[in-house]
Amino acid sequence: MALKWGIVGASKISHDFCTALRSQHTAKPHEIHAIASRSKANADEFAQRHDILHAYGSYEELAQNVNIEVVYVAVLNHMHFEVVKMMLEAGKPVVCEKPFAMNHNQAKELISLAKKENLFLMEGLWTRFFPVYRHFSAALTRNAFGDIREVYVKHGFCGSDSARIVRKDMGGGIVLDIGCYAIQLVVLVFQEAPKSIKAEGKINSNGIDLFFQADLEFSKGRRAYITCSGLEALENQSTIISTKGPICMPTYWCPSHYIANGQLHEWRLPITADNWNYTNSIGLIYEADHVFECIRAGQTISEIVPPTDTLLIAQIQDEIRKQIGVQYDCDESL
Repeated sequence: MALKWGIVGASKISHDFCTALRSQHTAKPHEIHAIASRSKANADEFAQRHDILHAYGSYEELAQNVNIEVVYVAVLNHMHFEVVKMMLEAGKPVVCEKPFAMNHNQAKELISLAKKENLFLMEGLWTRFFPVYRHFSAALTRNAFGDIREVYVKHGFCGSDSARIVRKDMGGGIVLDIGCYAIQLVVLVFQEAPKSIKAEGKINSNGIDLFFQADLEFSKGRRAYITCSGLEALENQSTIISTKGPICMPTYWCPSHYIANGQLHEWRLPITADNWNYTNSIGLIYEADHVFECIRAGQTISEIVPPTDTLLIAQIQDEIRKQIGVQYDCDESL
């Protein structure tokens, strides 16, 4: 039986997610049961485009729909906490787009609430579900790469004209927008909190970061070097230095291949005629199918994006923001 999804937010990523759900390439059956937007007109237009039965002009209406089995939250960053909390309090399992919350305190409260209510809750780090990452993660587990000494990530695009990036009241900033991709890779590789973080960045007149560099030190002298920019395109890949040779992953946040010690590991993504807003968005099918498996199995957490990783990512983001001087109204003290 198809998993009934409720979609909160008629955003670009919501369009891509729904397009993926309706794709013939999903391994599990999915149904988009409802869409909610703050604008009924936007919800109606989105529903017509994606053949969705119910369209709501408020998030509260979707929360009250008893037929929805899981909610996908893809609103602006500053609204994640409020909307996810609303859905959990209404008894709904939730997948929340990255960044999971504005800070560690918010993330911790939401995860505690989900645990209390015995509900599934997962950060939508779609990266982790790509076949490349599943293979890479398994190789890490069996120590196929030897000892990893350093991780380098460079990720950048021209986003200085995007309101959701540059405005503080929308939860903008590069640390939250794409920094999470780089940080999640570092967390996956080293599986521990850094001993120290040194960060610097560039902030705009709104007090929002458009660029940052971070040097993270881990146990046994291991290090990670992250560069993220919303001012210019960068190499957009990760390079990992291990005792058995380098590991290179182009387009590391949504990859189709990686090269380890000169050997190519490739999983070609399905080719579709659909219109997508973002690179390799067909890969959202892997996240959706994983959520199907978790919900049908009665699980409340994902072993691929566990809450411990979500909390550590948020903790690292908080520290980087603190050092470069970015603080939101919801930050109690960083």
